[in-house]
Amino acid sequence: MNRFYLMLTLILFVKVSVSQDTTFTISKIVTVDSISKEELFGRAKLWVATSYNSAKNVVQLDDKENTTIVIKALFPVTAKAGLMMRMEQGNVKYTLTIQCKDGRYKYTLTDFIHECHTGYGSGGNLSNEIPDCGYGRCPKGGWMDIKGQGETYIKNLEISIVEGMSNKSKSSKNDDW
Repeated sequence: MNRFYLMLTLILFVKVSVSQDTTFTISKIVTVDSISKEELFGRAKLWVATSYNSAKNVVQLDDKENTTIVIKALFPVTAKAGLMMRMEQGNVKYTLTIQCKDGRYKYTLTDFIHECHTGYGSGGNLSNEIPDCGYGRCPKGGWMDIKGQGETYIKNLEISIVEGMSNKSKSSKNDDW
């Protein structure tokens, strides 16, 4: 229920500017009045540290001077392997860039690339209508399933970023430890 109120508050009080080239390239600017770029950069770093198992392995750039973080990460995907069974079918790699300025931040998600080193085949960029390996190695239903998992992952990642960058993050609720 608290998550619902947080999202409602964000929708009402945060102005969001959206630019979206394809389903798998997203860039959004979020305005947060009266927050310095240093504070936003600190929030971004805290979000990365708490959102990834090994922040050191995913952070490619941590530029304090330009208040920019670039992350290269991945998530596993599955596809149907029988009537009721699902099997891991590789990973989707992606790039996340968070840039901070006084009163706003921008996050950009790009380069969602499916890689599989088994017999299933690598689909390549999730924006592809047909997977790079062809439907012979990655059936159309499996490719659509992988793309759907990518869309779900992106939506959840966006919610997590906005929550992490808000001043009502979980870490600030328990100040009297």
